[in-house]
Amino acid sequence: MTGLLACAVLLAGAADPAALERLFRSAEARGAALALDMRTGDVVASAGVGREVDRPVPPLSVIKLYLAAVFWDRGLGGSLDDMLVDGRDQPGIDRAIELRRRFGGAAVLDDLRRYGLDSLTLPAVADDATWGSTLSIGEQHVSVTLLQVSQFLRRIGTAQTDTARKLQTAMRDCVTRGTARAVAPKQAGAGWQLGGKTGSGPAGAKPFDGWFAGLVFQDGEPRYTVAV
Repeated sequence: MTGLLACAVLLAGAADPAALERLFRSAEARGAALALDMRTGDVVASAGVGREVDRPVPPLSVIKLYLAAVFWDRGLGGSLDDMLVDGRDQPGIDRAIELRRRFGGAAVLDDLRRYGLDSLTLPAVADDATWGSTLSIGEQHVSVTLLQVSQFLRRIGTAQTDTARKLQTAMRDCVTRGTARAVAPKQAGAGWQLGGKTGSGPAGAKPFDGWFAGLVFQDGEPRYTVAV
């Protein structure tokens, strides 16, 4: 549902907060949405219903985007579609542990904080289960705001690096054939395409939270960030 709302952010007219609020209410959902202009960093959409736009929340599986960025930055190769496109948690857990074993917990945490995860309270020497779960499932030891995630996405959308290109491809694949594929029919025939990462949780919560965080592409190039 969050992916559909993200898609609707653009369809409804990004500059109209009332339109965004109506989207949440029509979905009988509480939440917040934020979109940035990729070129300027200006906010082009911002609205919350029952939740403040600037409220810190767990990133849930959106944290896998940060994990993937560090993994590729560190020169570790291979496809990460299993965790980024298919949304599987265990591959993310395994890669988080691999990063620490190769480079040390302090170095990995520094890398993540440079990408904007300033709130990390994960100890560098946490046990493997805690370390892997935090950096793949994103329910503990970390929180983010929509703006922080959006600024990370803008960085990925403007950087001319292998990591940025791989992340952009994986996010687009997530919409066309992955966990956000329900969005794909909604953008058929549009002059833009959506790519991103979904997240849901915490485990056992009723109701649980949902995330969609990604990029809006026009003519194949990132044009907006969108986070719901």
